[in-house]
Amino acid sequence: MLHKNEENESLTDEQKLEKAESMIESGLTDQAQNVLNEVKDDSARKYYLQSRIFAAKGWIKERRKQLEFAIKAEPDNEEYKAALAETRKLEEFSMTDETYLQRAELHIQLGEFNLAEKALKNVKENSGKKYFLQSKVYKSKCWYLEQRKQLKKAVKAEPGNVEYKKELEELEAFRKTKEYKKTKQMGSTDIGSICCDACGEGCIICCCEGTCEALGNGC
Repeated sequence: MLHKNEENESLTDEQKLEKAESMIESGLTDQAQNVLNEVKDDSARKYYLQSRIFAAKGWIKERRKQLEFAIKAEPDNEEYKAALAETRKLEEFSMTDETYLQRAELHIQLGEFNLAEKALKNVKENSGKKYFLQSKVYKSKCWYLEQRKQLKKAVKAEPGNVEYKKELEELEAFRKTKEYKKTKQMGSTDIGSICCDACGEGCIICCCEGTCEALGNGC
């Protein structure tokens, strides 16, 4: 009597895929995985069946990757496209604030600031890390006034965070340089290239090209 793996050896890849699919539909995902492992040639269908096994395990990220491989192999397959669209919705639904923050941080490291900003918009709870990462996005746009606001919030949220304090100190030092005063800012209250910075107590609202003149306690 042949063992199951010996039985599979006599099958073609196409027959193995059919067998794996039948097992998946019967809920026998572990057995289906064993059969799928014996399929030598990678194909869109193999990737798709692998995605179904991952879906049964609740492995959403792995499922998405397999579906992307499947669509790359067969770009016009509507079934694969629909499955990928569904998976992406599930993936977004399962994302936590921490996951979005990690994604935003990675995008910033890669210089993908627009994508970082999109990720941060999905973070529901305010935190020092969220403010800090948002300040990085504003810095990339040279929106120093907005960067400063976010850094102040970050430091207030986490007073003991050395990295946040250092970044704010460096920005404050930069604000005193000639380079900063020549910079045209575009903060939230800017009009065109004109900077309108609403300062704190002891300051006045000053509209200019990159400068904030203070009275009293400093801006």
